[in-house]
Order: sequence, then C-alpha cells, then structure tokens
Amino acid sequence: MACTAIYGYHHEGAVNLGSDFGPDETYIVSVNGLVTDVFVGMDDWALGMAVKQSPIEDWELLPSEVPGKDKLVILSRLPLGSTCSEFNGYHVTRPRPDEIEVVLTHREVVDTNTPCTADLPVVSSEIPLEFNLKHNET
Repeated sequence: MACTAIYGYHHEGAVNLGSDFGPDETYIVSVNGLVTDVFVGMDDWALGMAVKQSPIEDWELLPSEVPGKDKLVILSRLPLGSTCSEFNGYHVTRPRPDEIEVVLTHREVVDTNTPCTADLPVVSSEIPLEFNLKHNET
C-alpha cells in the first residue's frame, strides 16, 4: 500500500497542566522555548470570577542590544477596581514570524451586588519577544 508523505502542523490543542498551582503565584508557559502564556494561580475566591479581556491603555517596545530579546510593555487597567478585579495573565500568538498578537486578561466578580472600589489600578505587563519586531503603529 502506498502512503503519501504529506504532513502538517496542528496549531491548537489542550494540555492538562494539573491543579497544583498556588494562589497568587505567577506561572509561565513556554512552547519550544517561546513564552506563550503567563497566568496567576487562583484561590477559591478567584474561581467564582469571570475571565475578561483587559482594556489596553498603552504599549511600548523595549529594544534589546541582544538580537531576539526585545520586550513589549503593555499597560492595562482593572476595570472594576482592585476589590472586584485582578490580573489574570496574557496569551501570545505569532501568526507570522514578524508579528505577534497579545491578549491580556483579568478576572472580575460576577455578583453585581458586590461593592467595588473606583481605584482602577494600572497593570504593567512585560512580555519577552523572541525575535526583533519593528515598532509599527496603526
């Protein structure tokens, strides 16, 4: 029987990471040496919260003298204040070698009767880039 030598790449999948994560500890997920996700472990209170996409206020590319070690700094806010929302992490995808997409997320309370502060704290996320990316604003 003849077989074809065609193969492809599978870009999405799920890997069970287990449940041994400490609350409020930051975890980094890297695939093939590239950082793809950063997330914060949850306690019982955070498990009752909804994950939402964070609004991005500003960003800055920090070029490095070392090729391929640039960093991206993104400023976002916790939209329900510090008592009702907390940073959850970010996810990085690379649709093309010279392009990245970053999604920042936060957790927020679901109960609309919960009193929230109006402090709207700024969250600064420093994301390592594994290649040189030119600063292009659109």
